[in-house]
Amino acid sequence: APVYYPPPPASPPAPAPAPKKGEMGAEEERAVGNVGAAVYLALFNATGSKLTIPVVVVLFGVEYGSKAFLDFWLSWWAGDEWGWESNQYLGVYFGIFLFNGMAIFFRSLIIYFFLVRAANNLHKGLLNRVMKFPMSFFDTTPSGRVINRFSRDTETIDIVLPGIIIQFLGCITSIVTTLAIVCVATGWFTVALPPLLFVY
Repeated sequence: APVYYPPPPASPPAPAPAPKKGEMGAEEERAVGNVGAAVYLALFNATGSKLTIPVVVVLFGVEYGSKAFLDFWLSWWAGDEWGWESNQYLGVYFGIFLFNGMAIFFRSLIIYFFLVRAANNLHKGLLNRVMKFPMSFFDTTPSGRVINRFSRDTETIDIVLPGIIIQFLGCITSIVTTLAIVCVATGWFTVALPPLLFVY
């Protein structure tokens, strides 16, 4: 009797080619990892002033400098450094405390002014660029992708990024102030500081 051999299985259909960049259904590009320095540089340029960084450095220096001086004044008060009465020490302490509070207020106000202006300029630039795109861009780009730029990404610039920047600058200033106080109080630490910073 003739031997029956089953036909070979049909090969699966070839997968459809992935849509290319600019075609409908193309995978959205997204950056992963840490935020690059170019992003912060673009935010700095969007503030519209070259004095942003010097002003911010001075504001944080005044705030944390007055805070450190407040601790110094407590040590002078405890040791009766000037031979004053307690009310006199208390008055100066209260004055330094008020100055520190005003420094915090004006630092927050000015920094948020710079950040709001940067966010406004970035939003205007984004809107102007999108409005100048040809119709082919809107034919090949899902509307949700465009809306996401004006919603989620804009929210990150307006709300999330300012808090991160302020916390980072505050942390750096606090570390620098602490190291400066330790160097003043303990002279030999100044010699050991550069190797420690290099290793760290």
